[in-house]
Amino acid sequence: MAIGLFLDVDNTLTQGFIQSYYATELGCLVEYERIETGFGKGILSPAQFGQEIINLFAGRGLTSERASEIYGKVQTQDWVREVFNLPADHYLVSSGPNYFIDKFAEDHGIPPTRVRCSNYRFGGEDGRIDSCVAMTDNRKADFVRGLAHKYDLTIGVGDSPSKDGPFLRECTVP
Repeated sequence: MAIGLFLDVDNTLTQGFIQSYYATELGCLVEYERIETGFGKGILSPAQFGQEIINLFAGRGLTSERASEIYGKVQTQDWVREVFNLPADHYLVSSGPNYFIDKFAEDHGIPPTRVRCSNYRFGGEDGRIDSCVAMTDNRKADFVRGLAHKYDLTIGVGDSPSKDGPFLRECTVP
């Protein structure tokens, strides 16, 4: 039996929001929490959220090198290793940032073709974060929909009915 396991990362496989760890290390947690609240309430679109994060983190000097340093401080759930040992094809489907999720995927043997997340770039002044192609709920759902037919069973795991619901509904077992 072929099984596809579609996993949200941000606040599902991680203990809390990924960006909150970066905000803590950059000394701007309060400002970040305001942005996250706006996004969670639907006041900010994914693109607006991404731009707000860019403005905040660029102002605090986030470069790809600094992002790599902070990577190891993000806490994952205690059961993550067991999930990646399950006999399934694993996919990461998240609005979280590529500067964490790409390395996380690599560390867990997930090929880039099985990852969809927000894509932040570092090309600004002094190599600071400067752009974002935000992952939307519909793009996550389209990704899963395009793959679900390959499997006898698809399982979706997420933490937010509003943000993850569209891709979870594409799975046999949401």
